[in-house]
Amino acid sequence: MLTENMIIFGENSRLTLSTGPVTNNPPVLSQSPLTFTRNDNEGVVSTGMDLLDGATDADVGDTLSVTGFQFTTPSDGVTRDGSNITVDTSVYDSLQAGDDPVEVIATYQVTDGEASVNQTVTITINGVNDVPVIDNA
Repeated sequence: MLTENMIIFGENSRLTLSTGPVTNNPPVLSQSPLTFTRNDNEGVVSTGMDLLDGATDADVGDTLSVTGFQFTTPSDGVTRDGSNITVDTSVYDSLQAGDDPVEVIATYQVTDGEASVNQTVTITINGVNDVPVIDNA
C-alpha cells in the first residue's frame, strides 16, 4: 500500500539524510548572581537556598548540577550539600541591628554534564535587635 508520503527508489538507489551536528544547549541562568538574605537570629536555615534556582536547560533529559564550588570570602556557619546551602545564623549572633551585614560569596558552575555556565551566590546575613533574655542566676 502506497501513501502520498512515500518515496520509491530503484534497486541501486541510495538516500543519505543529514540533520547536521547535534549541539548541546548550555544551561541558562535567569538570575545571576543569586542572592539570599538571612537574619542572625534565624538559627539553622536549610531551606529556600538552592544553587540551581533560576537555572534551566532547553535539552530534554539534561539534569543540572553544581561543580567547582568554592567560597571566595570567609564562610563560617555556611555549608553546601549538592545544590543546597545551609546557614547556621547563630554564628553571626554578635551582629547588632545597624551593623554592616556579613556577605558570604561563592562561585561555581551550573552544568548539564556537557556544557556549563559560571554562577555566583551571595548570602547576606543581617544583624537584628535580639529580644532581651532574663537570667535568673
